[in-house]
Amino acid sequence: MRLIFYVGGKRSAVERDEAEMIVQRFRREIEDGDDENEVYKVDISCRSWKKEAIDIIEPFLRSVSRTVKFVDFADIIAGRMTDEGLNITKQLADMFLDANLIEINLSDNAMGPRGLERVESMFTNTIDGLQRLYLNNCGLSKESMEMLKSYICSETNGVKISDTLTDLVLDKNMIGVEGAEVVGEILSQCTQLKYFSYNGCRPEAKGTKYLCQGILNLTEEVKNRNQPIMLQRIELEDCTFASGENENDAIIPFSRALKQCSRLRHLNMKDGALEIGGLKLLVNALSEGSPNLTHLYLDGQGQLESDGARILSNFLHGQVISLLSLHMDWNDLGDEGVSILLEPFSASRNVLQTLSLNGNLIEQQGAKAIVRALLPELKLLSLTDNDDIHQNHIRKKYGDVAKLDDIDDDDGHDENNDSLMDALVQQMENANPFQ
Repeated sequence: MRLIFYVGGKRSAVERDEAEMIVQRFRREIEDGDDENEVYKVDISCRSWKKEAIDIIEPFLRSVSRTVKFVDFADIIAGRMTDEGLNITKQLADMFLDANLIEINLSDNAMGPRGLERVESMFTNTIDGLQRLYLNNCGLSKESMEMLKSYICSETNGVKISDTLTDLVLDKNMIGVEGAEVVGEILSQCTQLKYFSYNGCRPEAKGTKYLCQGILNLTEEVKNRNQPIMLQRIELEDCTFASGENENDAIIPFSRALKQCSRLRHLNMKDGALEIGGLKLLVNALSEGSPNLTHLYLDGQGQLESDGARILSNFLHGQVISLLSLHMDWNDLGDEGVSILLEPFSASRNVLQTLSLNGNLIEQQGAKAIVRALLPELKLLSLTDNDDIHQNHIRKKYGDVAKLDDIDDDDGHDENNDSLMDALVQQMENANPFQ
């Protein structure tokens, strides 16, 4: 039986006494089972580990390390002095010298390049190749990315991690423009990559271009090998794609890459500054790639208004049978834009569960379009920061599903218009449009 060494407990420091109890508990669990029991995953995350506590669990972890495939060391040195935290990180890494790890999570540890250097053995000792690596919020820089590139792209024990890596998550690190260039070089070699996330790293326009060129190089390399492109999830929030009017705009190589990504399911480009031109390139690329998206995040792309809504609506007609989540906050869609955007959801059976249209200048006509939409699977409708929207009628149809500003409706609504809205709500509640 495969066992998980999971500590859990309150978010607090692990003292010596608790560490002894943890080891005793897991020794009993192993001994109470059959001879084939093995520890498959070690999860000591979200607890702050003191040196004396690590010393207590070390002999046990070393004894089971050969069978461990997954390690979760997220947020384990909070509150420790820098040198103590770095030494604890190295001590843990050294415990798994004999492990053949396929997943490493080191997120939320203030590591920086000094910390990343101390965990090198976790990368270089893998035999079959690491598959999933999570380094969110680790204080990483360009120097750190140079180290990471050497770990991932250099051959060790006859294996290059770049040939096996499927998940690479680097969110919330101030890697900088030059560091983004190194990340782009890493991406170009990760031919099995399925999931890449770079949210909140703010690479600016130039750095975004490096990332997108890396993704494009990846798709071209895989295509040259006559292999399938595996990319399924791309998270590039707070990157700058721009409109495509300039040849250096990142949306140009990114759209070229997306034309090859038929397996893509999840795309996050929040605050990407696409505007109309970039949106056209994006939608054309997705249409050619023919993915079946489940999640699409296009918040904060500029003043898309009705023209942008029409571009996206035409694409969504082919996506409604798979799309579970659509986020279009802060795009100045207005009433007309919202009406156009929702056309596919009124004309076709859909599976949409989350719709977010915060801050889009929605008023009465937009509210009617939202009431008119046919969203049988909807679980969350977010419409905050639309000050003139008629909330009562939204709530009548969607109830607790709708998330709106906590304000009273404007008393100045026209009574005739209110009556029409009431009738429309009743009509939609009684309708079964797909029979």
